[in-house]
Amino acid sequence: MATFTVSVLKHQKRRDDKYPVSIRVTHNGKSAYIGTKMYITDKQLNKNLKIKDPFVLRELNEMITVYEEEKIKLGFKLSLYNAKELSEYLIRTTTCKTDIDMLSFAAEHISELKEKGRHGTASITQNTINSLKCFTNKEKLYFSEITINFLRKYERWLSVEKEKPVKGRGVSLYMGQIKMLFNKAINLYNDEDKGEIVITNYPFRKYKIPKEPTPEKRARPVEDIRAIINYMPTGKHDEFAKDLFLLSFCLVGMNAIDMLTCPAPVNGRLTYYRKKTTARRGDKAEISVKIEPEIEYLFAKYKGAGAYAFNFYETFTGNKQLNKVLSKGLKIISENLGISHITYYAARHSWATIAVNDCNIPLSDVHEALNHSDSAMKITEMYVIKDWSRIDRANRKVINYVFS
Repeated sequence: MATFTVSVLKHQKRRDDKYPVSIRVTHNGKSAYIGTKMYITDKQLNKNLKIKDPFVLRELNEMITVYEEEKIKLGFKLSLYNAKELSEYLIRTTTCKTDIDMLSFAAEHISELKEKGRHGTASITQNTINSLKCFTNKEKLYFSEITINFLRKYERWLSVEKEKPVKGRGVSLYMGQIKMLFNKAINLYNDEDKGEIVITNYPFRKYKIPKEPTPEKRARPVEDIRAIINYMPTGKHDEFAKDLFLLSFCLVGMNAIDMLTCPAPVNGRLTYYRKKTTARRGDKAEISVKIEPEIEYLFAKYKGAGAYAFNFYETFTGNKQLNKVLSKGLKIISENLGISHITYYAARHSWATIAVNDCNIPLSDVHEALNHSDSAMKITEMYVIKDWSRIDRANRKVINYVFS
């Protein structure tokens, strides 16, 4: 049976000669403490550190009465708690923490993502929170306020009523972030086994997130890729963009963010972990690509110092700055070649499309080369040793076709 007693501990005496007052929770032979906002002096204590001030005792006894009532409400579930869990439960229930501010919760989540190096995901969550603040004009938004009706109004505001409506997959991305925060908070605060339900609503049982539109096909015909290969740069921006586009294409669609920090090649191979998916994969999204002769000069041109493959980190502070320069250079190339604007990511899409449609490479090999993860194949992949030669053969075939 749980019992509650007032506790004043000698070693906790502060420099101002005051003692903090706690309520000791004893349950199943173990003890835990619930802090109060009260402090007392030696004048209010007897020699055994027992409180003698009647006004202080009255307030503390009222607290204990509240804890006793909450304990009785638990009934047989009391046996599910140890002393520490019981004290935490009483703190939650008696401080009226029956709801959670989603904006504050999201801020903590964003900090966790940044600590793990997941800055891209953190940015998406931050954009969602900024959008919600703009929509509600609030600095606090409780989970209980986010109902089906709220989500429908927010969806309409995002896609229609906003000054600059969100396009493409933005709406489903924002809604997916809200659902993710709901799920995380419920897992953290709710304990169905003990009947502790802090977050009582879950609008996503009925509200359906809009389906993402079919992604725009960013692959370009082989003629455009060949035009870029033969393009004569007019300045430093289009020269840099051409070089990195060719690097990406000949490295099976390597992303710019991976070029910033990827390790130096070993034995003619570039092996790295793809940042976009490394946090979601058991193998950390490892990929290894053979450096083909067509791009060896680019490795020499942009050789990095020490452990890095390229020297881009010396010029660019991050991926956004690098992408901005690439976009500017590719725009110049597109205008000079008289073709529609080509994006850096088109190198990856084009490699895959040419591999399948023009080189008859099996889709499974293209899937492997792009370092995609198939949920249906996860168990099998655990047993199979990676064979990078499949990627090497596929890449060589694509490069032969395009550079011929």
